[in-house]
Amino acid sequence: MRLIKDGQLSWAALLFAAAALYERDEALQRFNHESSGFATSLAALMLVLNAIVPLCGLIFPTDMLSVRLKTRAVLTHYKLLLCSSAFAAMSAFCYSGVHFGWLY
Repeated sequence: MRLIKDGQLSWAALLFAAAALYERDEALQRFNHESSGFATSLAALMLVLNAIVPLCGLIFPTDMLSVRLKTRAVLTHYKLLLCSSAFAAMSAFCYSGVHFGWLY
């Protein structure tokens, strides 16, 4: 928990988003087909959001909890961990969609 509590999980998600953008561009050049731009927009949005979250964690660090709380209170305390986990899941979804071809 100590390693990812301030949004450091977003650095890995940033790589997913960059890889999705690169792979999307390669697929467009290789197969010469038009697209709606949804995957590019989603990957670019994930790239920006995943760059902002760890910077917020650097500016506003979260203290470790020394007492046990209920789940809702823990999630409220570790907001950046929750955000970085959600953005990492969305970046992985975007990359897998571009890689397997079901997200254009």
